[in-house]
Amino acid sequence: IDGSAGDFSVSVIKRPRYVDLEKCTGCGFCSQYCPVKIQDPYNQNLSDKKAIDIPYTQAVPAVYYVDHRHCLFLNRKECKQCSKACQAGAIDFDQKPEEALLNVGRGAERAYGHRVRACFMRFRSLSRKDQKTL
Repeated sequence: IDGSAGDFSVSVIKRPRYVDLEKCTGCGFCSQYCPVKIQDPYNQNLSDKKAIDIPYTQAVPAVYYVDHRHCLFLNRKECKQCSKACQAGAIDFDQKPEEALLNVGRGAERAYGHRVRACFMRFRSLSRKDQKTL
């Protein structure tokens, strides 16, 4: 985070989904053919899900992602069943992390509340008056 009150720049690293957002139709064939079952943390580990799945039932966008910690191809270069099953050709194991610089104003403080507010207070360049408005 860099900047001053009302004009902040935030550097964000976007992790790869290994699924092309534009191509994925959300049909679920890739998940049906995935051989890896893992516990679902969004359901308190009471149910199973696959290594390629939607993050949770009502996720927006309803696009699948590959869990890089459990995918056989990403860890051992084996499998690729999801890629073979995907009729839209949306699986892309060549995706890399991307860094994005976002220009945000007071929206950052509103979106993250007290956690970001505490970070902003550390900026020595802000005046006391500006610190109180955060």
